[in-house]
Amino acid sequence: MKEATFNLVVAKLKESDEREGKLGALGFHTSEITEGYVIAIRALLMESFSTEKIDVINWYLYEYRKGKMIISDSKTKKVLYDLDKKGDLWKYLNE
Repeated sequence: MKEATFNLVVAKLKESDEREGKLGALGFHTSEITEGYVIAIRALLMESFSTEKIDVINWYLYEYRKGKMIISDSKTKKVLYDLDKKGDLWKYLNE
């Protein structure tokens, strides 16, 4: 998968999740409609990335908190990837 394609997929998944959240707050639950698409997209991502890396993608997509998206060395606490920085998620996934 190319980086530009990956970035497009991530952006569209984030947009979709945000819209679902807004609709849910209004009482409209669309997850039954979109669940099939999400499963298909995950299956395609699994062709390129390990389960561990898919977990990080999901963390980024569904638990995003600005300034808190850091991957660090567990021993030294050195920041290895700051997912708020453009390109760092892609770098991590392709290490």
